Amino acid sequence: MQAPHDRLFQFTFRHPRLAAGWLRVCLPAVLAAAVDWPGLTLAQDRLVGPRLRRNDLDVALQARLRVDSRSVRFVLEHHSGSSDIWEPQQLRYVVLLRRVLWKHGPGEATWVVPVVLLQRPRAAPPSTATGELDQALADLQPQLRAVVYELGATTESDLLDPRLLPLAQLTLLCLGHLPTDDPAAALAALDRWATPLRAMASDEGPPHPDDALDAIACYVLEVTEVTEEQLHMAFAKHLDHYEPTRMTTANKLRLEGRLQGRMEGKAEGKAEGKAEALLHLLQRRFGPLPAAASQRVAAASLAELDAWFDTVLDAPSLDAVLRR
Repeated sequence: MQAPHDRLFQFTFRHPRLAAGWLRVCLPAVLAAAVDWPGLTLAQDRLVGPRLRRNDLDVALQARLRVDSRSVRFVLEHHSGSSDIWEPQQLRYVVLLRRVLWKHGPGEATWVVPVVLLQRPRAAPPSTATGELDQALADLQPQLRAVVYELGATTESDLLDPRLLPLAQLTLLCLGHLPTDDPAAALAALDRWATPLRAMASDEGPPHPDDALDAIACYVLEVTEVTEEQLHMAFAKHLDHYEPTRMTTANKLRLEGRLQGRMEGKAEGKAEGKAEALLHLLQRRFGPLPAAASQRVAAASLAELDAWFDTVLDAPSLDAVLRR
């Protein structure tokens, strides 16, 4: 199942008009100036064959260079972790893609430009001394040179770059700067982003502004503790004639699953804490506990733990407590 971060990234940047603005921000200036951006389209490379499909990236786009009409493929990948596992994955994809492109059009040189959005900082390289032999071997290993855009190195002001359309601004802001542990901080962030929020709601698209609002709303509800009511109030504060978004069936199902997971997680955490407290009391009253008794308490439900707590101080023996 896709993570919320990947879904939002793909929802936004599979639209060429939105991807073009972000690519112009992160590509080297000489390349950004040479691309025919109005001709940027979604590529169909992921449909070429089973080997390539199994190594699919998030978004593939294609364009031509204005100077000589050479073709360029942009392969966009979002990575939310801090490890560098994306490098071998993307290297494999680029190698397969170039092979497929050469097979289908050997007379045309097609350039492939990998672009990676890192949501978290890259892992620090291991601090091991490298000798001359190790360095010589490392220099001969396959390596991927990619455009890497690190959200952790950006500020909110950076992401309000006018080259980015409003939905692209909000997507990057949410991925890189949306607090997840404090609902008040998350709502304050949405207040700070009122300008792109209003602009997105009036944008003609694609995507349709209702769908864009749905995607942002679903992401906020999935990754933060903000409630639907709080989110609707935050949107209504900044959007004229706002009505609660009509979420897609898929988004509704995801949110229902997320809510159920939160409830189960809270119940599990409460039961775990109560089990630890009960084990402590049982040991104080009856001494070291048999392994079977400890396992039974650890696996008990909240109702069972509550019943045992009611009797632990008065019961004459451990068996008398756990029989109930």
